[in-house]
Amino acid sequence: MSAEERGKRNIWLRALVIVLIVLCLAALGGIYKTVRHLGRGADPEKPPEPGPMYALEPFYVNLAGDQGRVVLKAVITLDLRNGKIANNMETYDPIVRDEIIAFLRSKTPDELKDQNRYEELKAEIRRRINRHLPEDSVDAVYFTEFLISH
Repeated sequence: MSAEERGKRNIWLRALVIVLIVLCLAALGGIYKTVRHLGRGADPEKPPEPGPMYALEPFYVNLAGDQGRVVLKAVITLDLRNGKIANNMETYDPIVRDEIIAFLRSKTPDELKDQNRYEELKAEIRRRINRHLPEDSVDAVYFTEFLISH
């Protein structure tokens, strides 16, 4: 075997060793995070505990399309991250309501009836509200009533 062939072989061997070391470190990092998470008493099957809840007054909104003849009644409760923001929600209430109304008015009845979009709808409301609140204060949005009237 010539010196050049040995040099190429050594390069490939070094590259293989480096790749294996990186993969082992990544695996160990994943195992460490899992053990650390479970060591805190977290149950992967159990969802996180909800924070303070803030119930908004009902929304009555004319939906897009159908010349405004279709009305949505929605009652929404917000799962807040902490009690600090819960004490200040009355300050943000008009901003939150305006954001939700503007968003819901842009939707058609067909968009709201689609069950596949239900979680997307809640996630978008949460995202829009959190733009106006400190520290992404809303963890979840819950509809306690949702009625489309023709």
